Amino acid sequence: MRNQAKGITIIALILLASVFATVYPYVASVKAQNTATVNVLESIGGSTDPLPGTYSYADGTKVTLTATPDQDLVFESWLISTDASNDTKGDNPYTLTVAGGVTYNVSAVFALLVLPPAFPSPQPSLPLSGYGSVSILNAVGGRTQPAAGTRSFTSVYRLKMTAIPESGWKFDHWVISGDTNTAHGGYPFTLTPTDNPYTFDCGLGYNYTYQPVFVPVESGNGGNGQPTTGGLSTETIIILGVAVIAIIVAAIGGYFYGRRGKK
Repeated sequence: MRNQAKGITIIALILLASVFATVYPYVASVKAQNTATVNVLESIGGSTDPLPGTYSYADGTKVTLTATPDQDLVFESWLISTDASNDTKGDNPYTLTVAGGVTYNVSAVFALLVLPPAFPSPQPSLPLSGYGSVSILNAVGGRTQPAAGTRSFTSVYRLKMTAIPESGWKFDHWVISGDTNTAHGGYPFTLTPTDNPYTFDCGLGYNYTYQPVFVPVESGNGGNGQPTTGGLSTETIIILGVAVIAIIVAAIGGYFYGRRGKK
């Protein structure tokens, strides 16, 4: 009886250890799997709702994205990227159904409604005092060199910007905003240049904002909405855990049954 009780105790401990090993990773990751992250990036030419920032949502939440263009501009598209897909969406508002454990990067792209009038001839001189600033914004699908940020200057200089797309994306054009629609250090320019790298003269007394626009090489399907852990779905993990427990129980049961038969 003592040996039998000892055997039962061993079986119970092994079963508890197996269950713990199976369930613990699931419990530890279930919170992360059930929460989606949405990064709304700043965009030139309009505003977004939600405002730029990082938000957390429960799995399956329907997030409404609304873009409001500035005067003389129109909404063009949403750029949405995850680790698994790169998408463009033309609906506004657009409803994004998020999946737990997935991080979404979202950016709105705006375009000119009417082309600006002919640009004036270069001004004979630039302001001799004051300062200027250049702001480079983040964008979905790539990065820039120099990195995103705001830089101030007190003397005229040339700035070279390079747009570097991520895998699955390609550079399309720059979006430029300034103190006025046609002011670019007092010199003519296009509001959506396609040169990459793009070099321009920074003039004193002006504030510029630049953002690269990347477009998907191929659009994805947005994922299947199933939370995953280490490449396996939670359902698969549970099934594998139950299978392991069943194998252990069968092996231990067979061992003790064999010993009992010998007695």
